Amino acid sequence: MSLEKVKAYFSGTEFDGKIIEFDTSSATVELAAAALGCDGDMIAKTDFRGVCPFALDPSIPVYLDVSLKKHDFVYPAAGSSNSAVKMTIAQLEKYSGFREWIDVGK
Repeated sequence: MSLEKVKAYFSGTEFDGKIIEFDTSSATVELAAAALGCDGDMIAKTDFRGVCPFALDPSIPVYLDVSLKKHDFVYPAAGSSNSAVKMTIAQLEKYSGFREWIDVGK
């Protein structure tokens, strides 16, 4: 995955959000939350290294954790170790091509 591939993916959609690029790494939940100045549970990636859910090979399933639904918007990764995109839950559903909502806390 690359930032350029994600930019190209969004350019072919009606998504009106902007990809945020940081001067520092946002490769982990903690780093992304610090870069954005938000709570870690607003970061839509794994605790280890979130994976960008956009422009993936269609054979790779995307699952969304139900804990994200408590937020008006979240920050999934955008194809590099120092980028993210702010989007609503509805936008995340639409553009990630997710398979289903799951509870990873179980």
